[in-house]
This record gives sequence, structure tokens and C-alpha cells, in this order.
Amino acid sequence: MKQFQKIVKKCNSFLISRQLNLTLFIILILLMVLLSILPQYETFFKIPVKTVLAVLGLNLFLCTLSNYKTLSIPVLVMHLGFLVSMAASLIQLMGYVATINLHINTSTTTAFRWDKNKDLPLGFDMLVEEVGREWYPIDVKIGVLKNGVKSELHETRTGETITIDGYLIRVISLDPETKELLLAVLDSSGKLLGEYSTTKGPLDVPETFQLSFKLVAYKDPILKRIWTTLKLSRGNKTLIAGRSEVNAPLVWNEEDLRFYLTKVGIDDFGNSYAGIQIVKDPSPPFVYSGFSITLIGVAWYFTNLIRKSKKIK
Repeated sequence: MKQFQKIVKKCNSFLISRQLNLTLFIILILLMVLLSILPQYETFFKIPVKTVLAVLGLNLFLCTLSNYKTLSIPVLVMHLGFLVSMAASLIQLMGYVATINLHINTSTTTAFRWDKNKDLPLGFDMLVEEVGREWYPIDVKIGVLKNGVKSELHETRTGETITIDGYLIRVISLDPETKELLLAVLDSSGKLLGEYSTTKGPLDVPETFQLSFKLVAYKDPILKRIWTTLKLSRGNKTLIAGRSEVNAPLVWNEEDLRFYLTKVGIDDFGNSYAGIQIVKDPSPPFVYSGFSITLIGVAWYFTNLIRKSKKIK
């Protein structure tokens, strides 16, 4: 029995030692450096990182437990904050990252899970409804034809309006991928008569409108903003729908899921697709709580120090 007690005492002394604490921190730093250099081995590093964090948390917990009578309340609060932050790190490792490329108006129920290195079910249906782009104003040259005969050449830019034969022609947009220039046709008073597409022709303009347009040239556009519209559903029930952008993901709070737009492209057949990254991370509430508790402890500790220094003076 005494031998067992000695073993337990030695184990406890080892687990609460500063040497173990420093060693674990060094190992954790090395693991994180290796993980940043070799991200393809993330799955391999997950278990060692989890183990180090768990032992580090146990070390701090036992250290706090064995010394709580001698530690001030602010220090105990800081220790609690550290423990919550470490718990958040472990909880974060329970999440995952998945990716998928989807064409517009297509859906999927699976995605590639990077932690499992294979496609797995999502538990819902994800549909890409559209890919939208917003460009800074683009300089364009528009050729004007009257009854099919070349007539004029105008230099303008998207968003601006030019006057041709008493009509107001507003340049709505230019799609650099399809080379479609969309124009709004208005009468002299500003009333909308219809639209004209340089790839599709007149759209709802009066038959008396005899002008046609060609996109002659344009300057390389600068992308201002890009997004995709997603819809998540199960059966006929829509769970959530909205826009996803690079730095503004679609957030599904109930499932702790965030949907990021990672890329947009066109395949060999001319079809647009969107790359979506799905991130499940249940740790943010614990991260914020841990930092908040730690800051309270730090503020409390330094407030006490300032008060003591004033009393001494």
C-alpha cells in the first residue's frame, strides 16, 4: 500500500511540475510549426496535438488544485481562463473542414473531408443557385449600327449613359467571361423601353427601335466583389439560404457550420462552378470565454498590485 502511495505521489509530483509544463509547451510549439510546414499531414498531427493539449490541461488543473490555497483569487481566475482556452483548443479539433466544387444549379449531399481524406455525407443537400460578380466601372467601346449599317463608335464605361438618336443608352454591365454587354434603352424622358444584349440581341425593346450594338473593345476589368448564393435543404424543407463570400461566409449557427467561397471558375465546357469550403468549428464560444476570463483575472491582478503600491507609498 505504501509503495502504491509513493508511486501515486511521484506521478502527481511529475504531473504538476514546471519541467513538464515547459516541456509540453516546447513540444506543442514544435508540432504546430511542423503542422504549418507540412499541412498535408494534418491528420497525422491531430492525435499528438490532442494528447499534448490534454496533458497540458491536466498539468495546469492539478497544479491549480494543489496550490489553490496559496494562490490569490485573480491568479485562480487566470488559471481558469487558461483551462477554458485549452478546452477550446481540444474542442476545435473535434470539428472538420470539407471542400467541394459545384456547378451552378447543381447540388450535392457529400463533400471531401480533409481529416478523413475521403468524401463523406453532409447530412443535407447543398445547392449552388448562382455566382455573382461586381466589377469596378469598366471602360468600353460600343459600336452602333443603324438598320444593320455601321454608324457610330462610342467610348464610355459601365454605369454611364450616352445619347444616340434621341434615346438614352445606359451601360448596365459587362460580363468579361461571356463578353456580354447589357444596355438599358430609355426614351428622352428617362422612361425604360427595354434592354439590349450584345450577345442575345434586343430584349423587350419596341419594334420601332432600329439600333443595334456591338462590343468593340474593353479594358481589363478589376473585380470588386464576388459571391455565390447557396441553399441548404433536407427533402422539401429549406434549412438556410444566403450568400457566401471569401471573407463573409454563410453561417448556419444551429450546426456550427460556415460556408466559405474559395474560388470561382469555368470548366472546359464553359460551365461556371464555385468552390465551397465547409468549416465546422464548435470552439468559438469557449475561445471567447477563455480569453474573457483570463483578461478579467489579469485586470484584477494588476488592479491589486496598483492598490498595494499606493498603500506602500
